[in-house]
Amino acid sequence: MTTALPVASTFLGPEARANLLSSLAPHVTAAGFRTDDSPAAAAAPALLILTGGTEGDALRLLDAAPSSAPVTLLAHRTHNSLPACLEILARLQQTGCDGTIVMLGEADAPPTGDRTAIRPVTDRDCLRGRRLGVIGAPSDWLVASMPDAATVATTWGVELVDVPLAEIMDGLGDVPAESVEPLVADLVDAADAVIEPAAGDLRQAAAVLVRLREAAARHGLDACTVRCFDLVTRLRATGCFALSQLNDDGLIAGCEGDVPAALTMMWLHARTGETPFMANPQQVDVAGGRLWISHCTIGRRLLDGYRVRSHFESGLGVALEGRVAPQPITLARIGGAALNQVFVTGGEIVAGGASPDRCRTQLELRLDADPGELLRQPLGNHHVMVRGRWMD
Repeated sequence: MTTALPVASTFLGPEARANLLSSLAPHVTAAGFRTDDSPAAAAAPALLILTGGTEGDALRLLDAAPSSAPVTLLAHRTHNSLPACLEILARLQQTGCDGTIVMLGEADAPPTGDRTAIRPVTDRDCLRGRRLGVIGAPSDWLVASMPDAATVATTWGVELVDVPLAEIMDGLGDVPAESVEPLVADLVDAADAVIEPAAGDLRQAAAVLVRLREAAARHGLDACTVRCFDLVTRLRATGCFALSQLNDDGLIAGCEGDVPAALTMMWLHARTGETPFMANPQQVDVAGGRLWISHCTIGRRLLDGYRVRSHFESGLGVALEGRVAPQPITLARIGGAALNQVFVTGGEIVAGGASPDRCRTQLELRLDADPGELLRQPLGNHHVMVRGRWMD
């Protein structure tokens, strides 16, 4: 039986970690593995990824392992485990290493090969000359999603504009009430309910939106991607509402400083006119052809209703828990070391979800392509959904 080393972020406390390991134990055993926290276990090229935010730690452990055998990453359905695995494996494959993701608790299915969704990008001209603001550096865990400005310009013709996060964060509480209060009222009045956020959380979330609008105008941005977790850790604030509203306004806005995901959002919006939803893949059912995605921000134009919630991982700030009706969709992700590949497939929304262990807006998708492709050849974590079938 192969030993797998569990890896978790500091957001998961010791008791929660122990409970999660216990709940996963039968699935780990069924997959032919056992877990071991001892230092010796780090030598095995197999990791049980318990949570998101572990990508850098996982790569450091694998880099220290003496074996050059293919890496196995064990993923499970909650706590952003699969998103982390996708990012890790994408980075490994960019550097010529081999590996695979095992989705615990899911029925296995043989690779089909005839429904592959990975293809070279040929449609690049629609974004030429646009300016993408990178507001703060990409989040540390985006190990496969930090292309340099020259690659972005060469492949897509998009100029990356570095914007200090301080332009958003410094003096956030000084944003005038007359700018903030109408935004809060618009968010709250249209909601089905407000669950966790207090009045101060709502005002702070609206202030982030005001500051992002000002920065976009000041720097002449067509789109932006924001290192939003620094808002959480340093100010106990979130950018989820701000990014939601910017996308509704037509200024494409992505999370976590993920440049390939932001490019995907820009590309889909330019070609379809639809508001994009950037999300984490959470669970893959290869046999059933299904994929679950979730995130804490989504444009309200896509929703049939929503509740105002806190941010999932931290329990802080303001996020959106949206309902989206079953309908046809297209799902995509730009990636590869030269940003010249894309995963793209049609599909449909089957249902929503309300798991307490996933980001707030949760969708179950049935894909036209083989979702197992994500486990074998991921281009990174975040994928982008738009309404309608746009494959042609």
